[in-house]
Amino acid sequence: MSCGLSEALLARRTVRRSLGICVLRRTRIVPLLAAAIFCVETPGSFARAQTSALSQTREFALPTQAALNRHNLTRRWWGSAHLNPARDRLSHISLDDTTLYAVSTGGLISAFDSETGERRWARQMGIADQPSFQPALDSERLLLIVGMSLYAIDKRTGDVVWQLRLPSSPSTSPVSDANNVYIGFLNGSMIAFNLKEVESLYKEGLLPQFSYSTVRWRYATNKPILVPAVSLGNQVHFASSNGSLYCVTSDDRTLIFQFETDAPVAAPLGRHKSHVFLASQDNRVYSIDAERGELKWSFPSGHKISHAPIVIGDDLFVLPDAGGMFRLDSPSGDEKWWNPAVKEFAAATGAVVYGFDADGRMALIDRATGKALSMLPLPGFSIRLQNDRTDRIYVATPRGTLLCLSERNRTEPTMHKYPERQPILPEFATDEEAAAAAAPPAEPGAEGAETE
Repeated sequence: MSCGLSEALLARRTVRRSLGICVLRRTRIVPLLAAAIFCVETPGSFARAQTSALSQTREFALPTQAALNRHNLTRRWWGSAHLNPARDRLSHISLDDTTLYAVSTGGLISAFDSETGERRWARQMGIADQPSFQPALDSERLLLIVGMSLYAIDKRTGDVVWQLRLPSSPSTSPVSDANNVYIGFLNGSMIAFNLKEVESLYKEGLLPQFSYSTVRWRYATNKPILVPAVSLGNQVHFASSNGSLYCVTSDDRTLIFQFETDAPVAAPLGRHKSHVFLASQDNRVYSIDAERGELKWSFPSGHKISHAPIVIGDDLFVLPDAGGMFRLDSPSGDEKWWNPAVKEFAAATGAVVYGFDADGRMALIDRATGKALSMLPLPGFSIRLQNDRTDRIYVATPRGTLLCLSERNRTEPTMHKYPERQPILPEFATDEEAAAAAAPPAEPGAEGAETE
């Protein structure tokens, strides 16, 4: 051949000319040829394919207010967490009474007003791409583990109050009380760090070299500790993957009781008043007296449980790994209902429980009966807060878009966990009371007036 082209290439060029394709780079012949033939065989489908591809690149779709109205919901706010979109992803969202915290895989943490969405501050903690855990919150500080360091952060400003180098690889989020912070480790240890000692040494510039002196006590188990501890002030409860729940004194780790199950514990502990709720991989949920270790009741869920039991008032919501959500009476353990569709708990009001099904749709469940009321698609919002504190619904996308929903008539959040912190709303007088207050005072001796 005069051009040095093979018969196969000539044949492909012939086909391309017949289809009106003028691309000469051999590396693009096959895909363009296939696309062209696709257009010839099914007119209009290529445009539809382009539209579909564009829609698949969209990470999420904010629900419209019209769609939310059909479910008696409103969008309170939406915003974006601070992260590096090229390499970062959102990993955790946490909530206290007034602030929502978003933590990225790169150690970036953003704080938002939980009711308005106003961003309060954003900070980089540790070195980018180090593993982090769900932060813990107390009245003044946020405690966050990034890599091998524990950070105490001022919740108002985002400034680091102190930093502590940990002695080995952590495996749980931190939990604090007035005196100590408790962390579980992969080597099976639960360690209590003396808060006053940590703060003092940090101010004196003696950390990390004297980090060992901040350890108040260490309690060793024979398997990794995978769920955070629960502090009751003078007592600390923690579970090991050896299947045991331990209760020790907070000041010197004296063992008060040990409760054993038949399988590892992978679900965070629940707590309500004087009871601790333990969900085990032996398919059961246990209610245990927090002070004496007595078993109050146990409930067979039929499947392993890795999600934390959620306590809202006297309701206990249990979510087995195989799917479905149980509503139990927390004092007695009696089953109220089971809904097979829900896989994740999101929030609850007095009448409705909000959860998510396996397809990422938000399910609205009648709290009294367990019947499904409606389904709201929320594509892309795969990070969801299990909100046992308030009735607000918080979800996020891996790329950092945050969304807060609530029922339309709830201008103030209902405080589940700490009802004593419920905002006091002003009382409004009736029309009759307002008219009476505005009327001029009666003259002495007039009809209806008081006389001596």
